[in-house]
Amino acid sequence: MNLRKVMAGLLALAAFAACKEEEHFMTLSEKKFSISDDGGDLYVDLSANVYYRVVNDNDFVTISPVSNEGPVTTYCLSVEPNREDNSRTARIKFIGDYVTPLALDITQSKFVPYGVSVTELEVAFNATSAEFEVLGEKAWTATCDNPAFTLSRDSGEGSAVVTVSFPENETEDPVSAVVSVRIKDEVFNVTITQSGAMLSGVSPENLEIGYNQTSAQFSIFSTKSWTASCDNPVFTLSATSGSGDSVISISCPQNEGEDAIYGKVTVNIGDLTFYVNIVQTADPGMAYVDLSRNGCSNSYIVSKAGNYKFKADIRGNGVVPESAASLIQASINPDHVGVLWCTYNSLTAPQSVEAMVRNIQLVDGYIKFSSASELTPGNAVIAAYDASNAIIWSWHIWFTDEPATSEIGGAYWMDRNLGATCANIKGDIKSCGLYYQWGRKDPMRAPASWDGTFSATTPELGESEQEIPVSEINGTIAASIANPRQFINTYPGGAGPKDWIYNTEHVDRWMDSKKTMFDPCPAGYKVPSDAQLVSFVEAAGLPGGSVKYSKDENAKAAYKPDDHVLETSLWSLPLCGMISYNDGTNIVDCGSTARYVSSTCSTDAKAYYCNINASAFNFANSATRGHASAVRCVKE
Repeated sequence: MNLRKVMAGLLALAAFAACKEEEHFMTLSEKKFSISDDGGDLYVDLSANVYYRVVNDNDFVTISPVSNEGPVTTYCLSVEPNREDNSRTARIKFIGDYVTPLALDITQSKFVPYGVSVTELEVAFNATSAEFEVLGEKAWTATCDNPAFTLSRDSGEGSAVVTVSFPENETEDPVSAVVSVRIKDEVFNVTITQSGAMLSGVSPENLEIGYNQTSAQFSIFSTKSWTASCDNPVFTLSATSGSGDSVISISCPQNEGEDAIYGKVTVNIGDLTFYVNIVQTADPGMAYVDLSRNGCSNSYIVSKAGNYKFKADIRGNGVVPESAASLIQASINPDHVGVLWCTYNSLTAPQSVEAMVRNIQLVDGYIKFSSASELTPGNAVIAAYDASNAIIWSWHIWFTDEPATSEIGGAYWMDRNLGATCANIKGDIKSCGLYYQWGRKDPMRAPASWDGTFSATTPELGESEQEIPVSEINGTIAASIANPRQFINTYPGGAGPKDWIYNTEHVDRWMDSKKTMFDPCPAGYKVPSDAQLVSFVEAAGLPGGSVKYSKDENAKAAYKPDDHVLETSLWSLPLCGMISYNDGTNIVDCGSTARYVSSTCSTDAKAYYCNINASAFNFANSATRGHASAVRCVKE
């Protein structure tokens, strides 16, 4: 019979058979064993002068005799490895004639995963240490293939944090090392890559040449050879190749046209590429800066007084979501244009729309306008109309200083919210910006004070005009285009789809993979995905999911309601509240909470947001698409 089930141990104890008066006995050398999850062999001696049998009903232990000497038989117990996350026990019984049965218990510990916490670590050139964790409960050793990288410990048992120390990298080339951790017969590698120092570059990266100027210069910094070229033949370079630090002259004729002239110089230094963006201005008396020159979008940034234009024959960036392909076209042919509304993001409204946008006109497929002679930060919306005076599209003009960008968590982020009239400044209400419902391009009014008062607009928005209830008529893409100013209440009277689209999902209005015609961000930017929001927060050392401040000291320190901000050493997010899905007439909890929207769609009329409240935050929160929330744009 199979020893894994029942093994009959009928042992003929011939040497003792004649001793009929001898007392019967059966004993075990061990009655309990503990063994690790790796399993292995155990040995036990059984002494007996009676017939007995071995009962084994366990499927992970086998038993077999390995030797016999007189009344003593040695058994081998082979225990298989345990790969379950629970410990397990086995009992083997020895049942003999005329004696009390014996039991042998085996306890095997649960499987504890082992290895290393990361396989790749990337550090900056000026970093001098990195760390990883050895996982599990087993003995381990560690070695490194680069002698410049030293380990805080090279062996141990059980989990441990290993710190790797190394000098700063003073070269342009990256430095790498592989730490090999051996656990049992397996080797786990951690590759550390230290980036090269940026010893090369160009300055300035943006070069403006006056309309009546014919030359300018930029510098190349390098210890290597380099090449340079320009994509516009109007601009000629004094040198297109060289070695080491150099000053390059750019020559061009005076600009006698009404449009600015643009060019890009590409400088290649080894494997690195740098750019110098050139703009030669036009005569201020006749020039119109083309805001759509780098791509069409639903919002355009104006950072200084002047004359501007943008293409008016294309909706957004022209990328129609697949679900709306039969409902809307990218191209349009407006009959006339006008300013729909404008605001300074404050309690004081512009005296008239001309205080912000003047001389608006539709010329040759472009909307042309002039700013005020002294630019005041704020926002305006320009609408295009058909012959029946119905709005067929609208654009957001963002009057603010040119936003800066920073690389955080693998993406480049704007330094302010969309529609904010300043970069993030603790306690400054103007840092909050405009609100957006998921999948809509249209901005809702910004807060003007921390008590949640809406900013004043011109023309004024009456209370009855602030929202429209979602319905089969109002809850369509066409209706949202025709009514870009109103908040769409997605749960009027306690019922509704909680999405401003009434019947059809249209889950591709915004997308993670690409920017669509409904994305509200300027050209070159888009609404971030939820994954980018999570990387954004994790780059600052905070958890990417839901965390209570009471459970995480770093999260607690970041939440600063007195300053109306969630702030780390890398970034800050104003606590600008939101407009709830069921009430477009109020701003909820401005100054103490915030909701930042992502492009990532969820199920059941929901999307993913960064949700910040008084007790916790969640950078992967699934909530109704009807909310109007802040947007922090990220580079495409």
